[in-house]
Amino acid sequence: MFSDASDDEPDFDIIKLSANHPSPPYLRLHEDDEYDEKFHEARRISELLGLGVEPERILRSDYYRSLKLAQFCDSLRGFHKGNLDLTGRHLPTERAYPAGRSMGTKYIQVDYTVKDSVIWDNFEKKWHVSRTAGYDGLLDPVQSVLEQLSLTPLPKIQNLCLLDFPVEVLDCIFKLATLKQARLLSSTCRRLREIGKRYIFNQRTLTLHFPTYALHQTRDMNTPEERIRTMIPATKACRTNVIDQSKFLLSRGDLCDAVDSLSLANRISETLLVNSVQAERLLYTGLDTIFGNDFYVPVFEAFQDVICNCKNLRSLYLSDVDLSVEMLQAIASLPNLTVLDYHGCSVTSQAVASVFAGGVIKPSPSVLNLILLNNDNSALFWVLVALYPNLRTLCVSKLGRRLLEPSNLVSRHSIFASLEKLNIGHVFSDGVTDLAHWITLNSEEAPLRLTHLKITAQYGLEDGPLLALMDAIAARCPNLLGLTITRRENYRQIRAKFATWPQASYEYARHFSAFQRLEHFSWNFRVPLFDSNDQTPAGMAYFEDGFISDEEDLRRRISGEDSDDSDYFNDGHFIAYPFAAYCRTLKSFAVTGGTVRRNVCWIKRRSNQQLELVPVDSHKWYSIDALNKWDTPILKLHWPHVFS
Repeated sequence: MFSDASDDEPDFDIIKLSANHPSPPYLRLHEDDEYDEKFHEARRISELLGLGVEPERILRSDYYRSLKLAQFCDSLRGFHKGNLDLTGRHLPTERAYPAGRSMGTKYIQVDYTVKDSVIWDNFEKKWHVSRTAGYDGLLDPVQSVLEQLSLTPLPKIQNLCLLDFPVEVLDCIFKLATLKQARLLSSTCRRLREIGKRYIFNQRTLTLHFPTYALHQTRDMNTPEERIRTMIPATKACRTNVIDQSKFLLSRGDLCDAVDSLSLANRISETLLVNSVQAERLLYTGLDTIFGNDFYVPVFEAFQDVICNCKNLRSLYLSDVDLSVEMLQAIASLPNLTVLDYHGCSVTSQAVASVFAGGVIKPSPSVLNLILLNNDNSALFWVLVALYPNLRTLCVSKLGRRLLEPSNLVSRHSIFASLEKLNIGHVFSDGVTDLAHWITLNSEEAPLRLTHLKITAQYGLEDGPLLALMDAIAARCPNLLGLTITRRENYRQIRAKFATWPQASYEYARHFSAFQRLEHFSWNFRVPLFDSNDQTPAGMAYFEDGFISDEEDLRRRISGEDSDDSDYFNDGHFIAYPFAAYCRTLKSFAVTGGTVRRNVCWIKRRSNQQLELVPVDSHKWYSIDALNKWDTPILKLHWPHVFS
C-alpha cells in the first residue's frame, strides 16, 4: 500500500518476467507471491493481446496490492514480535487455514462495509488499496498489528548480529552455504562480499539454449516454415550470447583463477524437444544445414578457450559437446581436475585415432571421478579409460550392446588397478558377459580393489550371464563391500522398478557363499506386499496362540500402541535370512525398485551364531541415508566424489 505519490504500477513484460530469466533475490515478505502474481497476470494479458483484444479493454488485476499491504503489516508485526530478523525473515508463510478452523470447528465471519462509498473510493484510490481486498481486507491485518503493538510496544532488535562473529566463523558459514545462499549473503554488505568472493565466483555455467519465449511466439503461426524463420534469429542470438559470455570471462583473469567448478552445456536440442513439437525440422534437419556449415564450431572453440584459462578447475561438466583433439588436450592439461562429468557427448574420429596412437594426448593422473551418461557407443568410453588411468569412482550408462568392443583394447587398457566404486547402467546381456570376462582378465596378476558395484540391466536378462558375473565378482573381488543388482522383467519394461526374477529368492542365496567381505546387498526382487487376504509364515504362530480380539485391536489403534500382530503383515524382510546364512559378513539387506526401498533390514549375529533381522522403516530418511554409503543415492546416479 502506497500513497498517491508513489509509482506502484508493475512491469507486465512477459519476457522480463519469464520464469527462465533470473528474478531478484526475495528479500521481503511475500515477495515470491508478488512475483508469481505479476507473472501470471502478464501471461494473461499477453494471451488477450494475442487474441486481438484492445489494451484499454483489458481489466487488469491488482491483487498484488494486497500483498503490499501484507508486507507492511507483517513486517511491522514481526519486528515487534521479535521473529523478523536475518534468521526468521524467510520462514515459509502460512497458507493453510488456522488450526481452529479445521476438524469442523465453528467460527463466525463478520462482514464490514463503509456507509459512505465516496469516502471509501477516495481512500482506496489515494492509498492504492486492492479492489479485491475491500474494507475487511484492510481491517483484519491492521487489527493484528494493533494487537501486537499493545503486547510489545517496543520493537525487538537483535543484540548479536552476524557481523559480530570473527572472520573465521563467517568464512566457515560461506563454506557450508550453497552457491545461491552465498550470493545472497555476500550481497548484504561490503564486508561479507569480501569474505564470500572466493565462494560466489568458484562456480561458473555457460549454456547454449533456445529461449522459450521465442517458442511462445510461434504458437499461432500456421506453417512449420514460418515457425522456423522465427526461430533462426533467436537461435543465432543465443549462440552470440554464450560466445560473448565466454569472452567476458576470458577477459577477467581473476574470475578464471577463482573458478573451481565449471559447467559447459549445449541444450539447444533438449530445449526444442521439451517445449515444441513443431521444432522437429529445426532439429532433425540439422542446425549446420539451416544456419550454414559449422554452427557449433565457434561455441565449442569458446568452451575450449575457457577450459584452457581456468587452471584451477577441480570439477568439469560437459553436456552434448563434441570432443576434439584440442578439447581433450585442454582437459588433460588441468593439473587439479578430479571430477569429470560427460552427458551425451561425442568424440571425433581424429580424437579416437590420436588417443589410441599414443603420444598426442598425455593421460591425466589427477582425474579420480568419471561420469559418462547417455552415450550410445563404446568409443568414448575407451578414449576416457585410456586418458584417465587413476579412476576411483566410475558411473557409466548406455555403452551399446557390447562393452568390450573393440576387443584389441581390452588387454591394453584397464580401470580396475585403482577403481573402487563402479556403477554400470543400461547393460545388455552381452555386456554382462563382457564385464565378467573383463573382471577375470584384470585380476590374473592381483585381486581387484573394487569395493562397491552397481549393475542395472537394459532389457530382460537371463540367469546364466548374471550368475556367472556374480561368481566372477565373488572370486575376483575379495574387497567388495556393497553389491546392487537391478534387472528388467522383460524387454518391454523400461523403468528400473521391482521385477519378477526367474527363480525363488533363496535359490540365489547360495551364490553368496564365496563373498569374503560383502556387507550390503540390494536388488529389485519383487516381494508381494501382504494384505488381509494373504497368509504369511508369521501368521502360523497366531493360529496356535490365538489372535487379539477386535475390541483390543481397536483400543490399541486409538491409543497409538503397536499391535502384537503387526508382523503378520510385515515379514517380507525374512527373505534376507538365506543370504545372511550363506554370506557370514552380510550386515544389511534391501529391496530397491526405482526410487522406493522395501524390506530394509539390519542383520545382527549373536554369540551363538543365531541370526536376528531388524526391520527398518524405509520411508524414514535416516535409514535411506545409512544405505547410501553402500548404494548410489536414489535421486543421484553417481557415487560421492573422491578428492584425494
